[in-house]
Amino acid sequence: VPNVRLLPVRCAYATGARPGAGVDMLAASRAIAYATRMGASVLNCSWESLDQNGLGAAVNNAVRAGVVFVNASGNRVSSASYLGQREDVIAVAGVDTSDVIWSPSTRGTWVDLCAQAVGVTSTFVQGTGPDSLGYRQPDYRAGLAGTSFAAPQVTGAVALMQAQRRAEGRDPLTPIGAALRLRETADDHHALNPLYLPNTIGTGRLNVARALTDPPTSFATRT
Repeated sequence: VPNVRLLPVRCAYATGARPGAGVDMLAASRAIAYATRMGASVLNCSWESLDQNGLGAAVNNAVRAGVVFVNASGNRVSSASYLGQREDVIAVAGVDTSDVIWSPSTRGTWVDLCAQAVGVTSTFVQGTGPDSLGYRQPDYRAGLAGTSFAAPQVTGAVALMQAQRRAEGRDPLTPIGAALRLRETADDHHALNPLYLPNTIGTGRLNVARALTDPPTSFATRT
């Protein structure tokens, strides 16, 4: 069974009413550099992004080191999506539990695939006191929605694929190779979404089982 380890890295800060948060691109750049130095193989980026304050250079360095990036496409048409629009970053849009596109999900020709973005249960924080510590008490919350919850599912799939290959003595997938593998093993959902142009919602909905078990069908997955 593949083994996966998690490395939480904070690059966001609270803004206004909780749980709102903002991500500074300089903090994000430093977080990416740190995770790369620590040997992370895949990074989940569930935040909007602009090519500012060294972000592009940090991503370039990480990609050259073999790090795979997964980015949430966003929850509105105007989402800032520098990361998602990069060819070497896996961009994830959102669907509901019926594989129908979640209407607020940002779509575009740069989206690679979708994952569930509706009715998600996730770790959370709750406010139990007036100070900053009181607003950081761990909790779980159900019924959440957003592409920020879809992207981590894809990130987990990449982590499992890389761990599986490591256990089998094979080289890890390149960032492009990981994207191709996920795209080609996604379950086609276009018939359920006739109102959207096929090239704006990716190749389908994430299927982790197929990503781990389907025979390779692209050159990228045979490395």
